[in-house]
Parts: sequence; C-alpha cells; structure tokens
Amino acid sequence: MGPGYFEVDFFIHPAFQELSELKPKNQVKKTDPDFRLNENSEKVINLIRTNPYYTASELAITLGISSRAIEKIIGNLKDIGLIDRIGSRKSGYWVIIGSE
Repeated sequence: MGPGYFEVDFFIHPAFQELSELKPKNQVKKTDPDFRLNENSEKVINLIRTNPYYTASELAITLGISSRAIEKIIGNLKDIGLIDRIGSRKSGYWVIIGSE
C-alpha cells in the first residue's frame, strides 16, 4: 500500500461467527440439508393440500394470523419453489410443486 492508504483487519467475535456463516434468505433452497419450514408455513402447505382453492384471506382467518403474515409466508413458499398460484386471486387455486 502506498502513502495515504491504510489497511483494516476485522475480527469476528466467536459469538457472532454463526451469524456470518448464515446464507442470505434468497439463497436458501428446499434441497439444502438445513432447510426447514416453520410451523405456520407447514400449516399453510397442509391447508392447501386439503383445499387448493383457499384464498390468502381465508388462510389468514383459518390460521388466526394477520393477512400480512400470510402474504409473507406465501411469498417465501413461492420464492423457494414450493407453491404456485394458478389463475386469479379470487377464483384461482394453489399448486404444491413437487408433491407426490
């Protein structure tokens, strides 16, 4: 390094080491060995299995959680490729991708 420059070394405290090794949210894939759905996501998948015609509002009411929470769950499930919506918001239906 020349004059006017300096170098900085960062130390990661062991308590935060795990956090630095976490994958960014958009890089988690359902094929990763560490991949797990949370409880509400599993409930949404199970409800969709029983009735693929649920709307997001109906899912929120059935689970007793907010509409915003359901939107986040559905968005995450779509992002990782577990579900998809066919048709419109009101008259469409859910498809569980890769289900047997």
